[in-house]
Amino acid sequence: MLLPGALVMVVFPRLVADGGVGPKSRKTLAEAFGLMTVIGLGATAVLAGVPKLVVRLLFGAAYAHAAEAVGVLALASALFGLITLLTYLHIARRSLVALMSWIGVILATVLISIFHGDIKAIALTMLVVSVAVLPLCPRARGKSAVSCQVRGGRAKHRADRPPRPRSRSHTGGPLLQPR
Repeated sequence: MLLPGALVMVVFPRLVADGGVGPKSRKTLAEAFGLMTVIGLGATAVLAGVPKLVVRLLFGAAYAHAAEAVGVLALASALFGLITLLTYLHIARRSLVALMSWIGVILATVLISIFHGDIKAIALTMLVVSVAVLPLCPRARGKSAVSCQVRGGRAKHRADRPPRPRSRSHTGGPLLQPR
């Protein structure tokens, strides 16, 4: 289930290049979202279809009791992969919506501390958290961290376009020029 994370690392620079809002970003997002959905649901089908075999091959017969949770955890992981992609989209947009995944962290912590009787309960908790958080992430426009930086009543620059390069360093002196 590490493949979605690798895919996000490949996609992220393409999202940043367009500020996460242009037509190239939309196309990249749609392709990555589709690919991650196919990979995630395919892996879920395999893991849910033969969980005992997967657990025995990967971890040995001593962990066969964990097979009951594998399918549920696989689906939760597929959804978390999509949440990760959308989080990186909002990071590319410099949007505070990228922080929505922290709601899932808090929710999972609270729910697992309450419902931790067995592995199936924890797996179901993770599935519930992923289903609850995923709809919060695709908001088209979040409040931008950039537009929140106001100086003299006016924003320094808009969130949907990168800041202009400055000709001076933060200390007021000229920037170093290449030789």
